[in-house]
Formats: sequence, C-alpha cells, structure tokens
Amino acid sequence: MNAETRSTPNPVANQDSGCPACGSVSPTRNADGSCLTCQHWAQQFTTPGGLIINGNHYRIGDEPPGEAWARFPKGYGSYGVGFIIRRADGTEIITHNLWHQGEIPPNLARPDNAQIVTSGALVPDPPPSHRHANHLRYYRSSALAYRCMFDGCNCWFYTLDEAMQADARVYPASQTNHQRAVTYTRAKLIDLHRHYQHRLDDENADRQLLLEALLDKIGWLADHMDGREDA
Repeated sequence: MNAETRSTPNPVANQDSGCPACGSVSPTRNADGSCLTCQHWAQQFTTPGGLIINGNHYRIGDEPPGEAWARFPKGYGSYGVGFIIRRADGTEIITHNLWHQGEIPPNLARPDNAQIVTSGALVPDPPPSHRHANHLRYYRSSALAYRCMFDGCNCWFYTLDEAMQADARVYPASQTNHQRAVTYTRAKLIDLHRHYQHRLDDENADRQLLLEALLDKIGWLADHMDGREDA
C-alpha cells in the first residue's frame, strides 16, 4: 500500500482517556465531543419526578387500568410487576409501571430519595377503569353479540358469560357483595332482554305467558339484589 493512501488511526479516539465527569473509561461522544453518558444523566437529574433507589434511577409511568394490565402486563415498566414505593417525605405510591433508567455512575451519585417497601404478589392489582357487564349493548345481527360501550373500550364478546369472565379476571376480590349483586343483576337483565325479545318476535308466541315469565325472572333478580338469594 502506498504511503499517501495508507490509513492512519484517529488521534482523538486514541487519546481519549475517558470522561472525568462521569468516570466512563470509554465514553460514547457526540459530534462536538461531549459525553453522551453525562448528557443522559444531566437530563434525568433536571427532569422532575425521578426516584433514586439504591443508587439506581427510576420513573413512574401512568398506572394502567386493571383490564389492560391483566391482558398484557409485560407491556408496562418492569414487566408490570407491582411496587409500593415510599418517598423521602413519607408518602407511598403503588405502581405497576416502574421504568428503570439505569445505575447512576459513582462520579455522579446522588442521595436516595425513595425506597421500595414491597413488590410482586403483596401489591394490590391495579383497579379496573370500568366493568364490561355494566356497559353492554346487545346486537342481534352480530355473532359477537355484546359490545362494551364504555368510552375508549369497544370490546366485543360472543356471550354475556364471556364478558363477565373478563370482568372477573380484573375485579378485586374485596368488592362488596352488593357490588357483585348489582353487576350480576344488570348483566342478567341484558340477557333476559335478548332472550324474551327473540320470543316476542314470534307471531305465535303467547305474550301473556311470556310477560308473566319475565316478571317472575325480574322478581327473582330483585331478591338477588337484596341478598336473599344465593348468587
């Protein structure tokens, strides 16, 4: 290879002895020579809301609604694992969306301003934004007959039971018997409406008998809501 075309090492790269500010021995640098690690941590320290726990930096994202978290927990920070975090002022927060920005370099260390109280199964699941069974509309012409009309949900279900099972996966077991009774009763009324609407469409149906049967069902549901019947 001729001397004029022989490549020569980059003297700047060879002479980079590390970043004295953050302590990185082989820093990645911007075009202007500034250290990317220093830039990253300067941004984290100047943006409000950061938590420093055991020398690591975290941020808490928006808490997911229970139905979204139950469907795909890994889509949230720390794979959706629940944490109870106590801040330096004594306040506590529950999160299932904790994001980790990394371990702070020793040269840039800051004092902790929070601690993890507990995590995992000991943390309550996130509450749901709504109950599908309370917002169902029945569509006679569709195989997916039930649509949740809650704002922003728009979930479809083949059967009423499918919607109620979806609810059961995310509603806390601590809900009161009355809350469970109200939800169950409303869902059953929707089912009754569908059932008797089909039968009333039959020209040969005895409407008086159907009405009496429907009133009996409604009476049973009223007893159920009062807690006089076993769910």
